[in-house]
Amino acid sequence: MLDIEQELTFSSGREAVSSTDTSLLKILVILAQHRRLLLGGMLIAAAIIALVVLVMPPTYTASTVILTSQNPPGAALALLGELGSLGALGGDCLLKTQADTFVGVLGSRTVADTLIQNFHLQSAYRSRTLGDTRKALARHTYVEAAKGSLIRISVDDHDVQRRNSESPG
Repeated sequence: MLDIEQELTFSSGREAVSSTDTSLLKILVILAQHRRLLLGGMLIAAAIIALVVLVMPPTYTASTVILTSQNPPGAALALLGELGSLGALGGDCLLKTQADTFVGVLGSRTVADTLIQNFHLQSAYRSRTLGDTRKALARHTYVEAAKGSLIRISVDDHDVQRRNSESPG
């Protein structure tokens, strides 16, 4: 170790370059000497990764897109107009898009409970309580408002038949 430090401390530029070349050559020699260990480690890591990939069950995703109407909520706007300045206070929460409203409804507890009951998800997810099953369903379901008035729903599952029946459309 002291050899390498002494070689790197030469004062002239030409000697410093040759010192760098020498240290690079030493590193390459060390790597060449331990090539079997390096290759063996890489092969073992590749074998472990291949085994994990083969043992993991495949995940299937069902996706659908819903188009909501783009009509503004007329009755709510008329009511806010009658309230005057009080309408401005509550207007922010009422003037959301219909897509946001549908996303909220689709993520509600009532919809989750209906899905759990219709598709027997409590036994499929091996959950003890309804709350645990709701959490598992939430981990497998993605509901998002896309551009405009589109709603994208995706369901991930390991069972192809259940995945196809859970997806609307």
